[in-house]
Amino acid sequence: MEKLTQSLEDYLEAIYVISLTSKVVRVKDVAEFLDVKTPSVVDAVGKLSERGLVVHEKYGYLELTDKGYKIAEEVYDKHKKIYK
Repeated sequence: MEKLTQSLEDYLEAIYVISLTSKVVRVKDVAEFLDVKTPSVVDAVGKLSERGLVVHEKYGYLELTDKGYKIAEEVYDKHKKIYK
């Protein structure tokens, strides 16, 4: 699998973090979390979906695949270590 950009890692991590406290994750939630516009989220989710990391039905909820969840968890842990 090709390496994810920093930006795509951030979107993946945002979906992961939101899912820790919320039953469902919507595009709007990610946009608010990252303070970006909704079309930016839609574009990023499309790229993540193509890589098999996110499942997103149009106008539906976002869900990490098993592979996406694993990568998101690794990114989250890496960022936690850097922050400390």
